[in-house]
Amino acid sequence: MNRNLTVLLLENVKIHSYQLIYWIESSLLNLKKLKLNSVSLLQDKPFDLVLDFIAKTKFINLESLFIGTNVHNPIHFKSICTLLNHIRVFDVAIECENISYDSVDQVLSSQITNSYIISLDIIQSNFHPNVKALENFNFMSIWKDKSQLKSLNCTYFEKDIKSLDGMVKLNSLTFKIPYLFRKNQIILFENILKKTKITSLNMQIYLCGRAYNSQILLQNHTLTHLTIRLATLSNCLTILGCQHPTLKSLRLCIYVNTDPIVSPIVPAIQNNHTITHLNLGTSLPKTDFNPFSSLIDILKVNRTLVSLKLPQNDLLKIPQKF
Repeated sequence: MNRNLTVLLLENVKIHSYQLIYWIESSLLNLKKLKLNSVSLLQDKPFDLVLDFIAKTKFINLESLFIGTNVHNPIHFKSICTLLNHIRVFDVAIECENISYDSVDQVLSSQITNSYIISLDIIQSNFHPNVKALENFNFMSIWKDKSQLKSLNCTYFEKDIKSLDGMVKLNSLTFKIPYLFRKNQIILFENILKKTKITSLNMQIYLCGRAYNSQILLQNHTLTHLTIRLATLSNCLTILGCQHPTLKSLRLCIYVNTDPIVSPIVPAIQNNHTITHLNLGTSLPKTDFNPFSSLIDILKVNRTLVSLKLPQNDLLKIPQKF
C-alpha cells in the first residue's frame, strides 16, 4: 500500500471491511482528505464498522472527511454520534439517507460535544423505523457547543433558527429547506440576516410570496455572498436595486410562471454598482430574455461587474448585428 497518499476517495464500490480499514490505516501519516461515498461492505457487513474505526483512529494530518451512504446502506445513529464526538478534523461532511437507532430517547438525549469541527455539512433523510417524534430531528438540536462552527450546511427545520444564536463565529451558512417548511420563507430569510454576522448565505428558499423589503438586508453589514434558490422578478429587482454596500457576489433564479416577462432585470443590472459577480437564471427557459443583446446592453453601462452569467432561452435567436 502506498503510504504517501494524501487523498483517498472511494465512490460506488463494494469492498471488504478489512481491506478498506487497512487502506485507511496505511495512509495515516500523510492522508489529508478521506471521502467514502456510497461504499458498501461485502458479506453484508454494516458500515458502522468503518465509522467506528475512523472515530477511534488518531489521524495525523487529516483535514477533510466525507461520509455518504444511500438508502440501501444504513448507518446506526450511535456510530454517527461517536464519529462526530471523537474525530479531530476541521472539515466534516456526512450525508445519511437511512439511519437506524435503538430508541427515540437514544436519539433525543444524545449530545455532540466536539468543538474541534469548524466546517460541518450534515444532511440526513430518514430514520428507520420512521416515527413522528423524529420527523423534524436535526443534529444541530443535540450539538452542545456550536461556538467554533464557521461554516454550516444543513437541512432546515423550524426550530433550528434558535440554534444559530450559539454560532458566534459562523460566516457561511447553507440551508436546504424541505417542501413542508416553505411557508413564511421571507420571514426566515430576514431572521437569519438579523441573527448572524455571516459573510456567505446560501438558502434553498423561495422568495415567491409577499414583496420583499430590502431594509433588513441593508441592516446586515457583513454579507458578501448571497444565493437564493428562487425569487419573483419583483424581489430580484428589489435585491439588485438596494445597492447593498458589502454584497459582492449574488446568485438568483427568477421564478417564471404564466408571465414570461423577465427583461426588466436588464436595467436593474445596468444600474447596480456594488455587485461584482452575478449569476442569474430562470425557472423556465421560455422567456422574453435575449442573453446576447442583454449582455451588450448591460456591459455598455455597468463598469462594476467582473463576472456575469445570464439565463439561457430555448427560443433564442441571435440578432443580425452579432
